[in-house]
Amino acid sequence: MIKNQVKRLSLVVFTTLVMVFSNAMFVAADDLTPRYDPYRGWEYHMSTMNRGLDIDWSHTHRNPGSTTDTVTHSVTRTQSSHASVSSSASFNTMVAEVGVGTEVGLGQSRSITTSITYTIPPYTTYKLRHGSREVKTSGYEVYYDRGIEVKRNWVSGEWTYSGYSDKIKR
Repeated sequence: MIKNQVKRLSLVVFTTLVMVFSNAMFVAADDLTPRYDPYRGWEYHMSTMNRGLDIDWSHTHRNPGSTTDTVTHSVTRTQSSHASVSSSASFNTMVAEVGVGTEVGLGQSRSITTSITYTIPPYTTYKLRHGSREVKTSGYEVYYDRGIEVKRNWVSGEWTYSGYSDKIKR
């Protein structure tokens, strides 16, 4: 009885080994070629990101009267972007990683003039402000060749992404 069990176990082991080695002989030629990650290009690895305001214009308005004042001002703000990156493609990668678009391309700046109307309640004083919302970020731009990191640079960027205006009671 033990002799039969040993024969069966030997047959199972032998059959398993034959199946494993016979399958190894039928490996496709594609499976024998070296594998690598074909990725080549820049990525941005963000370390910090802050959103803030860039106030281009402010004015304090006092309404001493008993009726609401409506005041209109012609104001100018600056749309801009700049970064210490290696290329505009790397800047676009930075913008995409941060997730906040830019109003102008890398290294560009332009002024926009618009009219803004504020209402000031009676017997109050307000500080009126106008400017841009901006993003500041820093991190690493990393270049990969065949999926392997080749180069790493510390970079930073700053850009405006929309206009802004408010009034603050004094």
